[in-house]
Amino acid sequence: MAESSIVTYRGRQIDLAPYLQGFPYSGFESLPEANLLLYFHDRPDRRLLKVQPLDRPFDPAIGRALGDVDWNTRSFLAPEYDRRHHAILFIGDEANDEIFNVYRLSLDSAELTRLTDVPYVFTFALDPDQRFLAYAARYADGPDTRGELRVRDLATGEDRLVIADTPALRFTWGNLLWGDGHLLAAINLEGDRNRSNLAWIDLSAPTLAPLLDTRPQRSMLSVLDDWVDERACLVVSNESGYMQVYRLDITDGTSTRLTDEPYDYRSVQTVKRNGRVLVATVVDRPQDSPLRLLDPCSGEMLWEHVAEGSVYLMHSGEERLYAWSTSLAEKWAMWRLEVNEPVRFERVASMPPEILAATSHAVVERISYPTFDVDPSTGQTRQIHAFLLIPRELPPPERRQAFVLAFYGGANAYRQDFQILVEAGFIVLSPAVRGSFGFGRDFYALIDKDLGGNEMIDLIYGGRYLQERFGLSPRQIGVFGGSHGGYATVRSLTLPTPINGRDESFDWGFGWAHAGFYDITTFWRDCNIPDWVTQKAGDPRTEREKLLDRSPLTHAERLRAPLYLTHGDRDNRVPVAESRALVARLRELGKDFRYDEFAGHGHQLKGIAAQQRLWQGLLAYLEEATS
Repeated sequence: MAESSIVTYRGRQIDLAPYLQGFPYSGFESLPEANLLLYFHDRPDRRLLKVQPLDRPFDPAIGRALGDVDWNTRSFLAPEYDRRHHAILFIGDEANDEIFNVYRLSLDSAELTRLTDVPYVFTFALDPDQRFLAYAARYADGPDTRGELRVRDLATGEDRLVIADTPALRFTWGNLLWGDGHLLAAINLEGDRNRSNLAWIDLSAPTLAPLLDTRPQRSMLSVLDDWVDERACLVVSNESGYMQVYRLDITDGTSTRLTDEPYDYRSVQTVKRNGRVLVATVVDRPQDSPLRLLDPCSGEMLWEHVAEGSVYLMHSGEERLYAWSTSLAEKWAMWRLEVNEPVRFERVASMPPEILAATSHAVVERISYPTFDVDPSTGQTRQIHAFLLIPRELPPPERRQAFVLAFYGGANAYRQDFQILVEAGFIVLSPAVRGSFGFGRDFYALIDKDLGGNEMIDLIYGGRYLQERFGLSPRQIGVFGGSHGGYATVRSLTLPTPINGRDESFDWGFGWAHAGFYDITTFWRDCNIPDWVTQKAGDPRTEREKLLDRSPLTHAERLRAPLYLTHGDRDNRVPVAESRALVARLRELGKDFRYDEFAGHGHQLKGIAAQQRLWQGLLAYLEEATS
């Protein structure tokens, strides 16, 4: 990297090179049937997709690039192996704009072929013989959507409609599972994300009806890839209050719960031992990752191990599966789980020690702090779980600064932004405020219809914790986040009082918001997740005044802290018009802010050049604005 890899902040020099080029690999996924490990390699000029043998330790020297496509310029999601064509199928776009379709990438020639032509693909699956591709497509007219289940003959290219959804039963995100002449698909009742269900669709005479009991609330529901037997498959659902594993009989829709944890599951995969399907699970505990191997017929736990950090399972094969892990201190490691007795779980690859040392600068503490209300499960004051990252060389009290992450915090997972901020001298607090994942359905639902309400008070209490712990004034504490977190950042900085009857306030000192939405009504109208908006904020058709009041744009005149704003101009998840409207209003009001727009980028900023520009802009602006 050039000299521009050096950024400065208040006399500290931060070299971005170890972060951006020291270990420039990400997006790891295993393709066991092809014996390949798939990953991205970020170079100064482009992001390449590469493969190497799965049964060898990860070694960049043996990685082979799949063509020269710059994957900074397009999306790549949900890869699956297509053995008939020795290729990868994936959901992607061509301009970072989330116009998602299914593509095939040849592992031999690197030829890239688009297989579908619709505005948005939720999910796809190959049939067992890999002759047919099933996919769920969505069409939108503003916030009004409709969906279709379609099947494509991969030999002839014939693409036919199986069945369209209805306002009462909407196709949604979630795996498709092929059965004998049937497809199992995820649906929402009345378009409500809290009422997830499944439909068992006969391809010869398709009808759409909920398979599961419609009474339980389910905000999370997914189907695993393998059948236990000819009648039973496996699903993960939070109908009990936490994400748990169930064995589902598709003949009558009855299910048997196989696990009972006071935590959600972070990752679940099937794996085969001597042709028999087993289930590997990882519990979503904040501090570590309990791994277990289960028999889905008896529910018996066959093996257990507690790993440090956060572990995520990759695609499985016969007798083994692979995983990768991360923690607040370590970006990446790779693991192999051998399921034949004796079961073995071992680390097979790690980051170079010198890069680990150059990209990890924090003393990490797991803490909790009280917020304003009572937790009904304990009868005591609700505690907010958080991780605290403290610079090893903490500035003196008068020069200290801190950042609170707005959303989504509390995970024991490496974040490059945390470590760069810490190296620049910031204390970073990462709280799991209400509405966060990992603490059960009820905690996740605490902000339903209350977006911009009580979770803002949780953030205020986080600011007060830092104020007391480190002797800071509120003006030394900032808030930051992206997407929902971008909204929460600007909402925090413009918060009117009272909120839900509580007169709470905090005089935040600065903010950094990426790809946020600032008028909930226009976001609902223009985004590609309007059902999320109605779940979390409410329906603009019937609650317009409330949602305008919860919109930062409405209260922009209240901003009194310096604010750094960023957005990609290809973003269809949160359209860039949201930031442009806020910028126009802030200019009109003469407020202190800086806005950087990134041409060609979608909801995320990809690539080394964009990251360098981001950090140069942020730290230069904050140093000038807060000194």
